[in-house]
Amino acid sequence: MLWTMDPAARDAKLANEALKKKKKGELRHIWVLVEVACASSPDHLVAVRKAYRAAYASSLEEDVASCSLFGDPLRRFLVRLVSSYRFGGGGVDGELASAEAAERHDAGVGRGQALHGDDGVRIVGTRSKAQLAVTLERYRQEHGKGSDEVLDGRRGDQLAAVLKAALWCLTSPEKHFAEVNKIDRTR
Repeated sequence: MLWTMDPAARDAKLANEALKKKKKGELRHIWVLVEVACASSPDHLVAVRKAYRAAYASSLEEDVASCSLFGDPLRRFLVRLVSSYRFGGGGVDGELASAEAAERHDAGVGRGQALHGDDGVRIVGTRSKAQLAVTLERYRQEHGKGSDEVLDGRRGDQLAAVLKAALWCLTSPEKHFAEVNKIDRTR
């Protein structure tokens, strides 16, 4: 029945089910929210939010914000992801990409915060997919390490794991879904 639904209604139902999971600290249910917010087009995410509101008489954003499964800053990041309307065009600003790559590096020196602090969350949560891809590539070129490698160094950090999944969903959805499939096969 779930797979015969309208895609937006299906994703709204999956998001609602993910928000009702009982295991605090488990990331598996969060992937649904990340995938709905990041692997879809901006218009599809708006349709999901409308379908969610119609089906559950509340907003997806409010339900994510009030979900007891998530602590801050993870909760703030997830709210930003599900409420974002990313520009869908392909235009990029190279100067902005360089500035944000440098900003992330400077914030992370000695503290492991690159792409993890408030500005990093803002960048991942709001930039277009094309702009984000260029920023991440500049970061890798200028600092010799990809953002996923930086985030991998933060083992046990929920926000870092979710940021990595969001980055992959936004810039290389095939990487994200390959990782999800790999995890599913090992269980």
